[in-house]
Amino acid sequence: MPPSSRPDRRRARRSTREQRTTSIVQAVLQDPRDATKMLDDDLRAGGDPAVWEGILDAAQAALYMRGVKDLTGLEFVRRHLRRRVELG
Repeated sequence: MPPSSRPDRRRARRSTREQRTTSIVQAVLQDPRDATKMLDDDLRAGGDPAVWEGILDAAQAALYMRGVKDLTGLEFVRRHLRRRVELG
């Protein structure tokens, strides 16, 4: 396969944190139920709900910048997070 004529849009490799955030955002977009499973696993392991809230905020900003209007999956995950926090 010939090399792409497009310049590489990302020169530096993603950090582990960036990779994790990217996978969460992709799950929110592709399969919100899978994203809630990731959220539940992370919270059970001692994850911080505020970090998840920040990731979801960043995802929402990225979706707005890309013109995505349907935030149903994102809101589903956000509601799930709120319920988890309320239940402790």
